[in-house]
Amino acid sequence: MLTLGIDSSGLLLTVALCRTGEVVASRSVEQRRQQGEVLLALVDECLVQAKSELGDLAALAVVTGPGSFTGLRLGIAASLGLARSLNCALTGYDRFTLLRTPETALVFESLRADVFVQIPGHEPQMLLPADILSRWPGAVAGDGVAKLMALDPARPVAPLPLAAELAAQKVYADLQAKRELPPATPYYLRAPDVTFPAAL
Repeated sequence: MLTLGIDSSGLLLTVALCRTGEVVASRSVEQRRQQGEVLLALVDECLVQAKSELGDLAALAVVTGPGSFTGLRLGIAASLGLARSLNCALTGYDRFTLLRTPETALVFESLRADVFVQIPGHEPQMLLPADILSRWPGAVAGDGVAKLMALDPARPVAPLPLAAELAAQKVYADLQAKRELPPATPYYLRAPDVTFPAAL
């Protein structure tokens, strides 16, 4: 069974392909602009490496957030389009669910002063880096840790696997276990920034 994971929620745009739960191809680029032009090219590269075709996909899993409004919408829309055209299963998993560990605070870039964070034992929230450091003495991980390291360079940083790879593996495991797949809906911790045109 071939499954595809897509993550456009963070600083990296990542695509991963799994066969029976094992990663067979993965691509990542640091791409904040024009992600739509790059995403399908990454999918094609993974399929070529795996000697497979789009029609071989049994399921797609997209990372649903938290992240930028544009990034999440792009990944979800692309995944929805692919799943409908291929008539295959589609699901979504948030980064906290995929990457959570009991020993590490997950910190993700929000492109604002505060960051998306989940401290072990607490619900996900948005906090300023200084507040995280005062509440959590242990290791941190995620694409938002640079803001914490600027305040506390000695803070231990744990490595994280790629969320797209975990998403592709998780949808395979969920299908094998006949679990109900969650919908691919965006996961926000902050309301989208909306601006209206100035009155003429």
